[in-house]
Amino acid sequence: MVRHRFRTIGNGKLNRVRALRRRIGASPVLFSPLPKKSLYARKHLRLCVEIRRLEAGLITHGRHDVAEVLEKRHGSKSWLCLTR
Repeated sequence: MVRHRFRTIGNGKLNRVRALRRRIGASPVLFSPLPKKSLYARKHLRLCVEIRRLEAGLITHGRHDVAEVLEKRHGSKSWLCLTR
């Protein structure tokens, strides 16, 4: 039995970002540049805006939620290992 099989990162944001990047033909690497298209390509522009919004949410998740869990688990000094 695998305990962590159905857990998601950032409320499913990671999987959504990967799917959207695949959809517009971008690199699957998070936070990498997105392909440019004309401003008339509204669907592409809308997907790019959503990708950037979700990636910003992942950063917030990493800074706030993960740091809070580490602090609870290891004490108030645990965040020092993240800054070095």
